Amino acid sequence: MFARVAGVFATAKVRRRARAFLLGLLSQCERKNSWTISQFAGEQSPDGMQRLLNRCAWEAGDARDALRGYVVANAGDPAAVLIADETGYAKKGE
Repeated sequence: MFARVAGVFATAKVRRRARAFLLGLLSQCERKNSWTISQFAGEQSPDGMQRLLNRCAWEAGDARDALRGYVVANAGDPAAVLIADETGYAKKGE
């Protein structure tokens, strides 16, 4: 799937980090945040993942369109229904 969106990232370094981020999101990690995804990717701190999300040049709309193409090609059935459900953990504190 990542090959479908890899082209939206400007450099090989950014593509590698984006792929690692995606694998972290798809992993079995209990919580998914910059720290846990960075640790899953073998990085010492979340700085690189945060840089990917906050400063690296990539086109979110192009990534969305590529992902949509992947979903349509692999799960595209006229009767299909896609349900996105955020079942995240309850926040601690107030």
